[in-house]
Amino acid sequence: RALLDSAPSTMATASIDSGMFRNPNRDLYVNLAGTKRPAEDDYSYPKQDWWWTGKPPVHGECPGVNADGFITSLAVPDCATCSRQDILDYFDNTWTLTEVLMSGLQGREVFERTPWHQLRHPLIFYYGHVACLYINKFRVAGLLTDGVDEYMEQIMETGVDEMSWDDLSKNEMTWPDLREVTEYRRKVYKIVKDVIMEGAWEFPIKIDEPAWAIIMGFEHERIHLETSSVLMRELPAHLVSRPAQFPPYHPSATDGSASRTVSNKMLPVPATKVELGKPR
Repeated sequence: RALLDSAPSTMATASIDSGMFRNPNRDLYVNLAGTKRPAEDDYSYPKQDWWWTGKPPVHGECPGVNADGFITSLAVPDCATCSRQDILDYFDNTWTLTEVLMSGLQGREVFERTPWHQLRHPLIFYYGHVACLYINKFRVAGLLTDGVDEYMEQIMETGVDEMSWDDLSKNEMTWPDLREVTEYRRKVYKIVKDVIMEGAWEFPIKIDEPAWAIIMGFEHERIHLETSSVLMRELPAHLVSRPAQFPPYHPSATDGSASRTVSNKMLPVPATKVELGKPR
């Protein structure tokens, strides 16, 4: 309260909050005061039923959704012993986790908002990117012959590039309409599901087998759960809502225990050889 009272009166309305000129701290006052509101459109929160292009986050429909309505991550399936249904369940859980995360974005504009540091694409890219990677990698692996949308699979193919030209040009483009990306995701979901359940591949899934592209697609998507959440945390708070399907915070987040010093005892570990990585 004291912080708000001491803030200049212009701070509540005059903040530069987009593109390379944005300092995320400039939005501190408007976030605390609640003076800014996102535009209401068809992508406002909470999302409508059509938003869910795979399994909706409903208990009994989507794997990983508990009876309390909160979604949690499934354990990665064992590629040597799991079934096709196990893999489909993991895919459904992964796909819906992405859409639950993205459902917290408030409106169309925030999907196309360039990160203030200019080092990543807008979130619309990652919303489509995790889907198009399945198609592109399935084609390379021989699991698919044709793509879904050549243009989408070109512009959504590559994320950050370390070359200097990429830093200068990554955000200088007009993105497809957001609803087109949503419908693209819907088509991709059905194709990936069909490849998992009916595709010409066999167990066990090893790194030199075509079906390795399926597992790679899952883990790639889960990487972007992390990276996209970072970009979302950099947004002004009025543009993001906490999805209702997120589990409650751990008690340590609010009871003060997170700041306590914990002393861990050193344990003896005998000398041995360690093999890194998964079995090939």
